[in-house]
Amino acid sequence: MIEDVIRIWIEQQRVSAGDDLTGFVADADYYFGAQPAFLDVRIIRTTDPSSLLNAAITVQPEVASVQQISDAFRAAWLNVAYFDFEATSIRWHQEATVLRFITGSPRSRLGVTGTFIASGVQYPELVATFIREFGPLDSMPGGIPVWAR
Repeated sequence: MIEDVIRIWIEQQRVSAGDDLTGFVADADYYFGAQPAFLDVRIIRTTDPSSLLNAAITVQPEVASVQQISDAFRAAWLNVAYFDFEATSIRWHQEATVLRFITGSPRSRLGVTGTFIASGVQYPELVATFIREFGPLDSMPGGIPVWAR
């Protein structure tokens, strides 16, 4: 569903570029980096309108569940999303937790898409615990992208 929302936005609205993206990147870097669950956040700009920003996030060794990663994503997201429009998807996979998003302001002609991927050395243990308690998780289609390793 999130991919459909992003595709529709790209077809009907403008996505940000250049200086329009600078403030959003600074906010994302600050608020995602300020999350206690995150050890390191590397944000990469792209020219792909369906994912203008990609981030490789390393979770703190103390993180004890995939749910904690989702909570950190949500807490940071509340501070960076545009008020006019936002849509997110947080998916737990065997390899990593993935935040996909689109946020924008049609009035201001701004739109930002992205893919933030969080994992860490203990992630396989977090997945094993999740599977024991709740059931299986899917693998990421294509695995973890090169930029997120």
